[in-house]
Amino acid sequence: MKSNTVAYLLLIFTGLFGGHKFYLKQYGLGILYFFTGGLLLYGLLIDLVTLGKQVDEFNKGRIVGFKDCLKMARDISNQYKNTPGKKPSGKPQDRSKTIVIEYEDASGNYSDRTVEIKRVYKKNGEQYISDGDRTFKVDRIISMSQGGKSIDDIEAFLESLKKKPKPETSAKDMAAEAMGDSS
Repeated sequence: MKSNTVAYLLLIFTGLFGGHKFYLKQYGLGILYFFTGGLLLYGLLIDLVTLGKQVDEFNKGRIVGFKDCLKMARDISNQYKNTPGKKPSGKPQDRSKTIVIEYEDASGNYSDRTVEIKRVYKKNGEQYISDGDRTFKVDRIISMSQGGKSIDDIEAFLESLKKKPKPETSAKDMAAEAMGDSS
């Protein structure tokens, strides 16, 4: 098992020469870091954020490549963007349809996404949700939460979104009902 502490110490003291990459048996990247000064410091910045996950992946038996490091950095960035409490930009979102999903994409990668559901539909017997830009296959959703609370019955939740709300009764209509007038 490799240690996060050792990996970070190697990054700090030998990062320009790829010492932390050699420690994680990423010899090709180690040599590349050695000759490029940690990929002109950009690689070091990415490793500063993702090194803990790289060590975890190594300890699980998977050697992480540079593309994986970039993906980890992007995932961490997306998690920051989807942090609850962050002030939304643009028009206000309908919070009753805004959810956070843990999703497995077609490549088998997992990510958390904040989705403002605009459409729930079926196509070829499969159920989908869409936020207008992205479409998610419901059977690939691992978990779903809204307002920090887990949604256990995803199907029932999506069915409730399909139902149209009843129109509000105006004061004039209520007065007419009370008077017995059904005009």
